Amino acid sequence: MTKSIEPGTTCGWLTVLRPGPPFKNAWQNKSTSVCRCKCGRETTVLNANFREGLKHGRMMSCGCYAASLENRVSRFKGKYYGESTTRLARCHAEMMRRCYDPADKSWKYYGGQGVSVVDIWHTYAAFKQWALSNGYRDDLTLDRIDYRGNYCPENCRWITIQAQQRNKRSNKWLTYKGETKPLATWAEELGFNYYVVRSRLRYGWSVERAFETPVDLRSNKPNLHLVTYRGQTKPLIAWAEELGIPYGRVKSRVYAGWPVEDVFEKPYRTRRKHEQKEAASA
Repeated sequence: MTKSIEPGTTCGWLTVLRPGPPFKNAWQNKSTSVCRCKCGRETTVLNANFREGLKHGRMMSCGCYAASLENRVSRFKGKYYGESTTRLARCHAEMMRRCYDPADKSWKYYGGQGVSVVDIWHTYAAFKQWALSNGYRDDLTLDRIDYRGNYCPENCRWITIQAQQRNKRSNKWLTYKGETKPLATWAEELGFNYYVVRSRLRYGWSVERAFETPVDLRSNKPNLHLVTYRGQTKPLIAWAEELGIPYGRVKSRVYAGWPVEDVFEKPYRTRRKHEQKEAASA
């Protein structure tokens, strides 16, 4: 049984008067306290529930608070009074939760990483004034320019969801010619298909090679590139056709990092050759 709560302790509208009778069930024995509500009624509550109310700042009563005028006023005249259903109010509430509420599913990526909200924006009116003065629209989303920084006027802007996706910390950021940008931005600026560049990088290509190797548009195969062999430079598919080697074979060798000479000169066995060899030895 847990320790009793000292008489006189207050939580919401309840004040502890004395220890109550133990609450028993088939699994455990719980302690209780007799409390007096603000309305004058006495009620018995579990000590565990009372402590949880104290810990999280919950309003506790004998049950009368839910129907009280004070409850209605607090609900309808809060910081989002008259705007609680608007998108901008929800945006502010979500920003505060992910920075300060550990129970929020996104808290570990924001508050858990040290991200906070500037003090003046804790008041919704100030946040709303900044938003409306800085291009807020219902089709835009709040974005931090530096995703490692805090929520403040100097580090925030309103952008499209597509643009925000490129500024996420989970994006692949690449440094090329002294500049660091998301992969999607580089692909757009250089005129490359995003998936072409991504697949090249996954095969272990360097950033320079992935961006500077032309795409073989003739065959419409995005991962093909020019190969220099015996002093001549041709598309990989052209070398395969000229040397009579299956394209899939040379492609897999190139992406495995083989030297160019081994790609084209190292012998390989097809299923037919293997069967012919077995038949000859039989």
